Amino acid sequence: MAWWVSLYLTVLSMMAIGSCIEERKMGFGWLHVFFSLFSALVVVVGVIGYFNEAVVSVFGKLLLPIVIASLVWGVYGGSKDLRQMMPFEDMTASENKVIKIVAISFSILLLLPGYLTGVITGLRAW
Repeated sequence: MAWWVSLYLTVLSMMAIGSCIEERKMGFGWLHVFFSLFSALVVVVGVIGYFNEAVVSVFGKLLLPIVIASLVWGVYGGSKDLRQMMPFEDMTASENKVIKIVAISFSILLLLPGYLTGVITGLRAW
């Protein structure tokens, strides 16, 4: 595995842990936090599996449905998080719109490589 993959996984893992802590502070239940952490773990496993065939042999055909479920949770949980945080009362509507666009774009750019490698890894098992 290349150094940049290790860096990506480290940043992703740290952000997932920080996100779970923040979700608890915002009042989300433990089930929501668990699914968010599980979703991030699935992305990590998918990326590692892309570079290590042993992961595919461990999870088999179950990996692709888990990655798809993780993607569905990522969209649902992320939108729920955004609705809980937004709008910021001290900002204008246009500023809130910009923040929302930036947050969604950042999430997509951060998670897209992980989900793509997870889907590719899951398809290898089929």
